Amino acid sequence: MPGAAATDLFPARQTDPELELLIRFALDCGLIANGYEPIALNGKRPAGDGWQIRDNTPQALAAERRLHPNATNTGLRTGRLSVIDIDLKDGRHAWKVRRLAAVALGISPLERVGSKGCALGYRNASPIGKITIVGTHPTRTVEKIEILGQGQQVAAYGTHPDTGKPYRWPFSDCGLNGEPLTLPLAELPEVTPEKLRDFARRAAELLTRLGFRDVTVTGPGLERASPRQPSAQAGVPIPPAMLDEWLSFIKPSEDRGEWWKIATAIEHDQLPLTEAQSAEQCHARQDAWSDGYLWRKRTGEDYRPAGYDPEDNLRQLGEKPNRDHDIAGLGTIYRLAVEGGYSGPPYAIPAAAEAFGACEAVRAAKAFRPGFETLRMSSITAHPVEWLWPNRFPAGKLSQLVGDGGLGKTTLALYIAARVTRGDAWPDGGRAPAAEVLIISSEDDPSDTLKPRLVALGADLDKIHYFNGTKLASGARGAWTLDDLTSLNGFLDEHPAVRLVIVDPVSALFPKGCDPYNNMDVRRILGPLCTLLAARKVTVLAINHLRKGSGSAAQRAIGSIGILNQCRATWLYSRDPDRPDDLKDPNRAEWRLLTLVKMNVTRDPGGLEISSHAGTVECDGQWHSVPLIEVHPEAIETTADEAAGEQSDEGAALKEAMTFLRDYMAGGDHPAANIRREAKEGGFCWRTVEKAKARLRIRSKRIGGVNGTWVWQWPHPQKDGE
Repeated sequence: MPGAAATDLFPARQTDPELELLIRFALDCGLIANGYEPIALNGKRPAGDGWQIRDNTPQALAAERRLHPNATNTGLRTGRLSVIDIDLKDGRHAWKVRRLAAVALGISPLERVGSKGCALGYRNASPIGKITIVGTHPTRTVEKIEILGQGQQVAAYGTHPDTGKPYRWPFSDCGLNGEPLTLPLAELPEVTPEKLRDFARRAAELLTRLGFRDVTVTGPGLERASPRQPSAQAGVPIPPAMLDEWLSFIKPSEDRGEWWKIATAIEHDQLPLTEAQSAEQCHARQDAWSDGYLWRKRTGEDYRPAGYDPEDNLRQLGEKPNRDHDIAGLGTIYRLAVEGGYSGPPYAIPAAAEAFGACEAVRAAKAFRPGFETLRMSSITAHPVEWLWPNRFPAGKLSQLVGDGGLGKTTLALYIAARVTRGDAWPDGGRAPAAEVLIISSEDDPSDTLKPRLVALGADLDKIHYFNGTKLASGARGAWTLDDLTSLNGFLDEHPAVRLVIVDPVSALFPKGCDPYNNMDVRRILGPLCTLLAARKVTVLAINHLRKGSGSAAQRAIGSIGILNQCRATWLYSRDPDRPDDLKDPNRAEWRLLTLVKMNVTRDPGGLEISSHAGTVECDGQWHSVPLIEVHPEAIETTADEAAGEQSDEGAALKEAMTFLRDYMAGGDHPAANIRREAKEGGFCWRTVEKAKARLRIRSKRIGGVNGTWVWQWPHPQKDGE
């Protein structure tokens, strides 16, 4: 449909959803016919997972559209289509970069103009990963130019989520330029990876001349042009430990060609790893795989490749004249590992599809097909629940500790951390695993609060990591949010002994744009985190606060009920109403209750009483005031709802319970079982009845020996001589 912008096909609102889907499907078919790879977008974000490796067919795209009917925008998957996204605030600077692209790569007839710069389309017969040019403008704003490659996408049709304006190709109507629906991919100027790299270098020089500071260029083949950055060759870098795991499933081939491709990739650092690899580390990995060590370590089989000569092999690798050919990529290595029996995921984080968008082998091995993926229950191996603290905090899962501010939730969490670092026994039975701990806290200072308390609790400080920010490409430190599983996964790769992560408070770590009171937002963030924890056998203890007011503990926890639902165990930390704090006596112990709000993996083990008193500890040559706590091993029957309710309506409920006991007992003695039954029928909370008993000084006595009956005795007046 030459001469008409494709965005005109979309009215502001369709009354018939099926008609709207049909119109979008027609647009998708036109784009596919022109050689492009359309994807469904929700705003600027791809809808669902697996879009990088989905088949580029009308059937697959139609299924994707029906799975995500709210994804009303359309994007183009890049790879064979390379897009130069010029994202500069100053229009004069953007125009100069656009002119440089025309000189270095040719004039592109495919141009989408936006509020900041423009996007230019080219055809690339040899797709590569994303190349990024970043610099700091004289006004101190960080601006960038991106060359979008394999595993990326660019928005093409629909409405911009920030400006509310439609994406348009403004020169299409006048016939000067085209748009993807009218201009086939084959008619775009062809570029090569080397041309794109050359343009990136020249663009960096141009930004420097324009006054930008700290200009860096990163991307495939450009890692050496600036301080080492994670390679975008496959979207997301792979941890070295996972690469070693894959290699252990690949027998070092006696076929020199196959051996050469893998060994060369390792030796010359062609694989994007999460950490900079020295030449010695690359050589050690290449040698460990080539001589069969990784295979023997996994299988126990005494296998050594026939005729393996390390000196000869290394000499040949060093003399290899061209490193850009005959080198295995991540896709090849992953495919060979799968053929060797590896059954794990390509990557143990939600960004798996992005990480392997560039790998044709993975695309073939795991083609997208809409529908269910199932496992027969008979093929699943059952195993018992593992515990950090038996029957209280399960290992490899998300748990939550909720309570009002100022009661000592953080101190209890540090008590748990100290036990884990020493592998100590828990007060009510069982033993903590001897492991390391990560603390992510946005409220307490590590120098005057956390460290002194850990010292007082006897923690092994060398086994405790305090989060001090994420590493940014600029060298600065950034904050961490719960959706950044790449950073968390990388940390756990480097510190495999970590088995507990304390997050304090959890509500402060939800990313921007995620509403912690929205159930769907919470599940979207916490679901992938729980998957990672299960794979890593790491426990996350999330600390949360309570809302003001009355109600059950589950209803009063801050945030959506989705937080509670994602946690396998949630505990309430509250005051013990039977033993109120005495603010006039600083040396008197404060009593707390740890009661169960929710447990998914075992029955309620009963609550615990915890006492706390003021103390001092010497830390780094200075004395600090710290709370010292003791967890008492005897289980209590109080429930979390009772504890939460008592803190708000204690007076009226207690008065009614005292009246009930006076009327029921009428100055006489009664079996405790009968009193409990009558109290339940009367709607009284048993914990409140026990408190009323204490207030009325009613005593308990067993009648009939060890197997006798417990009786409550009304306090009779004492006779003379008693």
